[in-house]
Amino acid sequence: MVAAAAHPLRGGPPPERDVLRGAPWWGVAAVLAGAVLVGWWLPLVGWTLAGFVVLDVLLGLRRSGTTSGVTPPGAP
Repeated sequence: MVAAAAHPLRGGPPPERDVLRGAPWWGVAAVLAGAVLVGWWLPLVGWTLAGFVVLDVLLGLRRSGTTSGVTPPGAP
């Protein structure tokens, strides 16, 4: 059976079954620890980004309610 050439953006072929059984325990532990850290950290990025957007909108609304000293075109 001839394997098709892998597309550069799709990665290579999937790993074979039970490939983790042959991997060193410390390598598996490092990958799992990295996955846990990324899974814990990404939601925090989302919450802080949402907080920033809310704060920015509130400050923008507050600023738009005050005069900035600039007269808009067509204003008396």
